[in-house]
Amino acid sequence: MVQDQLVEYINSQMKAGVSRDAIKTTLTGAGWTTVDVEDTLKKIESAKTAQPMSATMSSFAKPGEPVVASKPMTIKVSDLVSTPASSSVSASTPSMAGKSPMTGSTTMAAKPAATGYQASASPAEKTHGSRGGLVTDIVLVVVILAVGGFAGFLYMQNGSLNTQLSALNGQSSGVNSQLSTLQAQVAASTTALTAQVSTLTTETQELQAELAFYVAPAGTTPGSTSTVTIGGIVSGGGKTPYVITAEYGAKIYVTDSKVAAVISALAPLMGTPAQVASSTGTGTSTAVVAPTPATAPTTAQFTGIYTPGLDSITLTSVNGTAL
Repeated sequence: MVQDQLVEYINSQMKAGVSRDAIKTTLTGAGWTTVDVEDTLKKIESAKTAQPMSATMSSFAKPGEPVVASKPMTIKVSDLVSTPASSSVSASTPSMAGKSPMTGSTTMAAKPAATGYQASASPAEKTHGSRGGLVTDIVLVVVILAVGGFAGFLYMQNGSLNTQLSALNGQSSGVNSQLSTLQAQVAASTTALTAQVSTLTTETQELQAELAFYVAPAGTTPGSTSTVTIGGIVSGGGKTPYVITAEYGAKIYVTDSKVAAVISALAPLMGTPAQVASSTGTGTSTAVVAPTPATAPTTAQFTGIYTPGLDSITLTSVNGTAL
């Protein structure tokens, strides 16, 4: 909206040589709206543009004043008859200044050309302009429709891609869960297999150790001795030598069964037989002794020196305690 309060200020700034943009920036910075400042500037600029036109019009005949002939000119009759059809400017009616009886020509004072005339466009030009505008409108509509269709296509494709992405994310979560489960199963299986391998290795070593008391391994030098550790339970003692029964049933005789240190180490490992109830009499009373249950032999680890192929061993330690 045009603000009359700004007209005088803008005119003074323009006369001082301040640019349009600077004036606009100053006014908007002072609190005036951009629309009001722009409308006022346009009004002032339109008024300044109209002033030169008024000055040009005033150089010709003013309303209410007679037309002053600037220069007499001679017009031939042929000029009056043959008028160019393409001329789009209407000439003013000439005023008669005098007639020469000798030449038969008429001296006329030429009227100044009417100012501010507007050439009218021919029908062909009008038709061409309307057709050009129609083609432009059609092209613009086609472009808008094409852009709209392409935008719709992109929107649909984006929705489809989002759906596929969500599905893939769900599948990825399922795959990750299955992968975690499989990894846990593999870890558990690996631990179990490791334990089984360790157990089998130990059992294999024990079996080989027991077999070595009956059959010398290949490549063994005859008469050579080796150190071995086997597990089992001990029996015997007294008049008979101690016997170690290994895990897989091999019976190995202890060659140093009569050594005191060996007896002290092996005797506690042997089970005690069950004792039945008994009664003892002391004078007139009789005491009943409760039976003692039998105890099983204790499994122990025996280390000693032996000759491969022979079923005997000389103990050097029992359960890690040297003899």
